[in-house]
Amino acid sequence: SAKHMEEIREAGLEMPAVNQVELHPFCQQKPIVEYCKKNNIVVQAYAPLLRGALDDPVIQELAAKYSKDAAQILIRWSLQRGIVPLPKSSQPQRIISNIQVFDWNIESMDMAKLDALDRGKDGAVTWNPVDAD
Repeated sequence: SAKHMEEIREAGLEMPAVNQVELHPFCQQKPIVEYCKKNNIVVQAYAPLLRGALDDPVIQELAAKYSKDAAQILIRWSLQRGIVPLPKSSQPQRIISNIQVFDWNIESMDMAKLDALDRGKDGAVTWNPVDAD
């Protein structure tokens, strides 16, 4: 959280260049993303593919509209928000597909649909230290 980042600053320690947080349309972590952007800290998203739970109707609708798979929609969403996604796969076909996201864009109205999926910390698919002291 921004609180933890400020503790680092107040301790006189070097600020991180990258902050890795769970981040996807259901858990957008807006406060820490805003803090990092204001402080020139790169935000890297872990679990950007929802640990494979890609069956949301909005994500599926956009995958069909853009003729992409759901993972590509989520990766592209991250990139268009200025987030560095860290998708995980051990399957060569998925790895290749995951990188085929640089020659197209999601339209702003569709980005808004994905943005509207945010459920804050309740949208997390992993343990989230947002409330940890």
